[in-house]
Amino acid sequence: MNLYPLGSGYPQDVADAATYLISEQSRWVTGAVLPVDGGYRAK
Repeated sequence: MNLYPLGSGYPQDVADAATYLISEQSRWVTGAVLPVDGGYRAK
């Protein structure tokens, strides 16, 4: 049974999320939780 619907992730997936959060593109993102879990919470 696969616990992660999108499959196992890679360290780069977490790094990409962190890069987004420190970029100008996320300037209006405040007080949010950004799950980087391959869909684990969605099942």
